[in-house]
Amino acid sequence: MLAGERWTEALEVARKLITLFPEDPEPTNGYQLAAQAYRGLKQPQEEAAMLREWMGRTADASQASLRLIELETEARQWPGVLLAVKRLLAIDPFLKRPHEAMAAACEAQGDREGAVVALKHLMTLGPDNPVQVNFALARLLQPTDARAARLHVLDALAEAPRFRAGHELLLKLQSPAPVSTPVPTPPPAGAGTPPPAP
Repeated sequence: MLAGERWTEALEVARKLITLFPEDPEPTNGYQLAAQAYRGLKQPQEEAAMLREWMGRTADASQASLRLIELETEARQWPGVLLAVKRLLAIDPFLKRPHEAMAAACEAQGDREGAVVALKHLMTLGPDNPVQVNFALARLLQPTDARAARLHVLDALAEAPRFRAGHELLLKLQSPAPVSTPVPTPPPAGAGTPPPAP
């Protein structure tokens, strides 16, 4: 059925499996089959619901977690991304994708510190795109730690010397902070005016 993309039939079988074996923890359970069918039918919300059901019934649902992270990221459902990430990192903390997703979710929710922590973990794992990760770290650290931000942007430029955005950020980091010029206080009304002639 799946090979022939007969998604509606596959969904009917999945529903029967869920009814008969609702607590089946095996990777080939009804929830997994239903998720695949909904994916084929291009129904992401229903697919995500089945993935959550699958994750709730087994301690090792890394495939479901990875796919749910992808769906929640596409839908910009950041709390759902973070829940799936934490579940997946509890299974395998050495996967790169969850750290990438956590950084994106944290930044989207205004948690700059959480995004930095996630990206630093990703750097220790050896990211597939070190230039972008170093640049993201530099950008996030710019307001609070200019020295660390400069080091990260230099690392990015060492890997990609023509990286224009990196050069632009480096210029900003090297520019001295603008010195505010005090505005002179105007003299009181009448000050300095010569007295009238007698």
